[in-house]
Amino acid sequence: MKTFFIFFVFIFLFFPLKAQNVNIPDPNFKAALLAHNPVIDTNSDGEIQVSEAEALNTILQVNNQEISDLTGIESFTNIKTLNCQQNHITELNLSQNLALEILTAWNNDLGNLDISQNTAIFQLAISENNLTQLDISNNTNLQILDIGYNNISELDLSQNPNLFSFSSLVNPFVSLDLSVCTSLNFVGIQATNSLRFLNIQNGNNENLNLYLNGLDNLECVRIDSDIVENIPEDWTYPEGTNFSDVCVLETNDFDLNEPEIYPNPTQNLLNIDVQFGKWNYQIFDLNGKLLMNGSESKINLT
Repeated sequence: MKTFFIFFVFIFLFFPLKAQNVNIPDPNFKAALLAHNPVIDTNSDGEIQVSEAEALNTILQVNNQEISDLTGIESFTNIKTLNCQQNHITELNLSQNLALEILTAWNNDLGNLDISQNTAIFQLAISENNLTQLDISNNTNLQILDIGYNNISELDLSQNPNLFSFSSLVNPFVSLDLSVCTSLNFVGIQATNSLRFLNIQNGNNENLNLYLNGLDNLECVRIDSDIVENIPEDWTYPEGTNFSDVCVLETNDFDLNEPEIYPNPTQNLLNIDVQFGKWNYQIFDLNGKLLMNGSESKINLT
């Protein structure tokens, strides 16, 4: 009876001490973690335990390592910075990385990115991916945003008043509204021929560095009233750019291949008749903010 009791206690004590390894299916990601500096594999067993992942509370740097799958990142719950740029990552689950403040993931293959849980993020660099949309409405601490070379056509910045720097290249925006971003220090937009309206009227234009280039169809940039007659000399923009404190949207004359719109004016229902071909519509307010879009022939404006 005494021998059985001792054996039972041994089994009871042994199993809780067994370490749990992080599931890391991508061999390149695992190799990068094992070679990481500072050292993550502190017991040198060639595996990453959950406790070892949780112990890292600064930066995880796995850039340029031919990684395609970052499964296992969810165990690094205390990292403040993730550098995973120049890989082949298609998906990125950061829902458990709630301490994350800086994400650098440019030059990957990301088709979507959910950072709605990462409310501590203040710096986001995700250029050169395959993103078509980006929701940053929960990221109210965001200060630096670089989204160049994606395919994002709409971006709501109304919940990002702390934005300090905004950079975009190629994204097919028609309208951009940064007016709520009162701390803006830099706005750089390039190679975006689709862009027609830009609103940077935030009451702080005198402290803004503006760089615009390759915006052939830009119709109006809305700015603070006090600088309309005195555009800052350090701003860079195409010759002939129209700066105004009130941008009024214009409607181009329609030809026979374009839709017939009626009644005009209207308060409720708008009809659009198309003779042939595929089309869609976009409706903006007087500030250039996109209100709605679609392809239906009857639009309810109420």
